[in-house]
Amino acid sequence: MSPTVSPTPPEQMGGCDPGSKQDGSEESPIQISDPDQFIEVFGKGEPGKAYILCSSLDFEGKDISSLPDFSGILDGNQQSIASLTINGPGLFRSLKEAKVMGLTLKGITVKPNRDGSAGILAGSGTDVDLLGNAIYDSNLVSGYKGALGSFLGQMANSSRPGTFQKNRVAKTLLRTRVKEQPIGGFIGILHAENKVMHVISNNSIQTTIDAVENTYCVGGMIGYASQGQIIENQVDTEFLSPGIYARAGGLLGCTQLGDGSTTIELRSNSVHFNELIGNWFGRVGGLIGAIETGNGSVKAVSNWIDGKVDAAHEETKGMLFGHLDQGSFGGDSNYWSLAGGDLKDYQSCFNDCNSIASGLQKDEAAMSGVPFPGGEWSDQNVWNFQKGAYPELLPVPK
Repeated sequence: MSPTVSPTPPEQMGGCDPGSKQDGSEESPIQISDPDQFIEVFGKGEPGKAYILCSSLDFEGKDISSLPDFSGILDGNQQSIASLTINGPGLFRSLKEAKVMGLTLKGITVKPNRDGSAGILAGSGTDVDLLGNAIYDSNLVSGYKGALGSFLGQMANSSRPGTFQKNRVAKTLLRTRVKEQPIGGFIGILHAENKVMHVISNNSIQTTIDAVENTYCVGGMIGYASQGQIIENQVDTEFLSPGIYARAGGLLGCTQLGDGSTTIELRSNSVHFNELIGNWFGRVGGLIGAIETGNGSVKAVSNWIDGKVDAAHEETKGMLFGHLDQGSFGGDSNYWSLAGGDLKDYQSCFNDCNSIASGLQKDEAAMSGVPFPGGEWSDQNVWNFQKGAYPELLPVPK
């Protein structure tokens, strides 16, 4: 069950002092206390101001259009926005130079009404930080072209690294009826240029993904990524149509690496899914579906993977990745459940795999509780979803 969010008495809320000047500065944010005020204030689209929720807002099933682009700080103050249907790309059309923290969205339905990326919080983001937010019991259902994600459809080019930390998604459905569109349980597209390294860490993502045939770049956490650090996340995905994907991975659907300076780091993530079965041309992997084009590198260290992987061709499936075209891959101390299938080569690639295979392990040592080179299993931080309990990896002590 999703935790309930109870309103906090105003006298206990940081920043919710009725006597403050509320000038929109970070020290004196504008206070929001009821649904109509929320729509009125954010409907103006004034950039660069700070806001704080001083009570939870129940919209009682109201229909609204997406609010204008948001720029500034939104402190949810551990309050919730509930029971709202949104016609458009998300609660906000986009986030630009924005920080959103401590906000819960529950019982939200988003219905995009035109082509373009869509997310329950916002369609897209640039120069964004998401800290300690939650989405529960919500739906994003699209019949239009565009990337989909629970929080953001797309993280676009940014001038600085974005931080996405301690966010949670639970009991949330992402559904598309248009093929070849990236879908991620957290973010659809994570795009970065100019050596900007987004950091995605300590998030817990539980979603159901429903797509049509030939859906491209489907990931339990990220659909498509070009650069970033994805560290110590917990991902649980139910794929409703597991046998039709063109590119799909339990954590990351696919990546294109650009020049030699680009890097994707996957470290200490716990990944669970029901099954991923590629179509005739599909490339599916327990961690990453496909690593395609470019001269950058992917590093995968101390990840735990549990799920079934299969494809029409032996060379396009793997418990780490389904396909390596260009770029380089380095793996060490990654573990997976034997339920994932007895894959002969651990993973497949069209380059030399010998140096990769030496760093891979199956799960017997991990489940015995014996420490391994990438860290150790934590008995105290086991994370639970409906399908069972899965261990969490701890980094090597320094």
